[in-house]
Amino acid sequence: MKTNKFLNVKVSVDLFNLLNTKEIFKSNWKSIPPCISFMNLLSIYMETWGFNEIEFSSYRLIDLFKPYTKGVYRPYLESLQELGLITINESYSVNNEQCKKYTVTESGIKFLVDSNIEYLKKLHNDPTLIRNNQKTSNKRINNTNYNDYIFNYISDLLNTVKYDYNQTQEILNKPNWNNGKETTNLSKNHAINRLTNFKERKFRTIQHNINSDNRIWNEFVGIKSDLRKCFSYKDMKYNKVVDIRSCHPTFFSFYILINFIKLQDIKESTNSNSLNSNKLISPLSNFKELIHIDVMDNGDIQNIITQNPNKSEGYNLDTIKNLEDKMSIKDILKEHLKWVKIFTNKEMPPKRYIMEQCGYTTEDQAKNALNETINGSFRYGKLIKWMEKEFPLICKTWKEIGVNRTEEGIGANFETVLMLDEEIFKYADDMGIKLSYEYDGYGIFHRDDDKDINEKIQFIINYITSKSKTLWNIPVVIVAKDVN
Repeated sequence: MKTNKFLNVKVSVDLFNLLNTKEIFKSNWKSIPPCISFMNLLSIYMETWGFNEIEFSSYRLIDLFKPYTKGVYRPYLESLQELGLITINESYSVNNEQCKKYTVTESGIKFLVDSNIEYLKKLHNDPTLIRNNQKTSNKRINNTNYNDYIFNYISDLLNTVKYDYNQTQEILNKPNWNNGKETTNLSKNHAINRLTNFKERKFRTIQHNINSDNRIWNEFVGIKSDLRKCFSYKDMKYNKVVDIRSCHPTFFSFYILINFIKLQDIKESTNSNSLNSNKLISPLSNFKELIHIDVMDNGDIQNIITQNPNKSEGYNLDTIKNLEDKMSIKDILKEHLKWVKIFTNKEMPPKRYIMEQCGYTTEDQAKNALNETINGSFRYGKLIKWMEKEFPLICKTWKEIGVNRTEEGIGANFETVLMLDEEIFKYADDMGIKLSYEYDGYGIFHRDDDKDINEKIQFIINYITSKSKTLWNIPVVIVAKDVN
């Protein structure tokens, strides 16, 4: 009787039998679902964040286990550890909460993969489960009418897209399907969980990261890029993608420039060379004062114009002597223009340029070095040494404002200003295509017989490029490619 009731849970027979070797599970099989959910959460976080250990508070675990064990969780997790499925580290306190760090072992992940593959297969092939899922998934469809055009646009995508199950399985069985990386059980389990969520329409709430990078997280962007081509929206297939080439590195120097100008204002207003961290800008504050640089035909810099309506006079280089007393604004502007020239060169991809300048052996190595360094890593000494030599004032300012602020700052002030422009999504509707928002790019759903698709994509590219040029005088490079 217990086994029959348990068949709907995402657990394989082998894992169920292993758990039943422990009396604590055998005598209370209802404790198994929260244990499986906990292991799945751990594995997903480990893959998403790239951490080997994941922190969980006691309060969160109590909530997870409450419907099944009245909140008791410790003996069950200790049993999972004794079975070699998870590891538990020493406890510590954070804001008066007891926390521990946990890891799913290789053995545990393998059991999860087997369980989740089996369950996903049943969702697509078992008549009874298909029928039950159709009833429950229809009830889960989110009909919320958000007070935001883009939120409603994304919600419509989530409620409508479907995927080809057989095609996903063909991809998952390939050895290097995850962006060419060696397939691991961790990445495979992550992918299977996401596919299951779409089949069951179990979606987390759309999240607007308004206090950090301003991105909008949703379940579709959580799907591994290699699997997105298996999806369709109505009669349109996911066939193409467009994205800003080297998005964050492209805007890096301008982000530093904005902070440099504000940094000098802070020092001048306090009559001190020391910094008060409470007065440094937050990433989102730059929405209120975006800055545009006027460059003359001969390459000279004419004006730095602030687009804050309350400060319409802007910064004229002839009148900012206070800044020149601190550091040459013209010098850092020259470094900025030199940086932008590298990252907007259509003929020479930045990763190839960085590879040649820094002596990396592959373009991928140079790309990883660039992205990780811009986002605050100090692992790549050759790149940092080159940056300090070629862009000394930018690097000096970057260290002053704090390197860990960079990713959020660029995302909030540049990337999302371009990619979350609702006019682009309205144009897509008018053109009869569907976009999936993917942070610094879009996936494009279109009909196979759409003969004008290339012109439609070019329109989107031109719109983004023109807006970037108008706002910041940075002609970003947009790359379009097929996904097959």
